[in-house]
Amino acid sequence: MCHNDFHDGNVLVSETGHGWRVTGYVDVENTVVADPLLDLAKTDYYALRGNQTKRRAFLRGYGQLPPDWAARMALYRLHHALEFWNWSASTGKLSLLADIRSDLEKIISTDG
Repeated sequence: MCHNDFHDGNVLVSETGHGWRVTGYVDVENTVVADPLLDLAKTDYYALRGNQTKRRAFLRGYGQLPPDWAARMALYRLHHALEFWNWSASTGKLSLLADIRSDLEKIISTDG
C-alpha cells in the first residue's frame, strides 16, 4: 500500500532513546496499491522540492533501494508533475502552471 500523500503534516514521529522514529500516518484517503517508490517520488516532488540535504536523509532513512530506483523515481516524479498540472488546470489554479511546466522541463531534460 502507498499512502500517496506523505509530507511533514501527515507523518507522526516521536523521539526515542535512539533518535526520531515514525509512529504513524494520517490522511490516508489517497492510499493506492502501487510500487513503494511512487510514495518516495511524490514526497520528493511535493515536499522535498529539490533540497538535496533533505533528499539524501529521506532516502537514507528509507533503507535499501532497488538497483533501478533512480529511473523509476524519475518516471514517478513525471507522473506526479503531470497529475499536479491536470489538477491545477481543472480546478482553475492557472497561476501554478508556469512552475509546473518548469518542473516538467527539468524532469524530462537529460539532466533532470
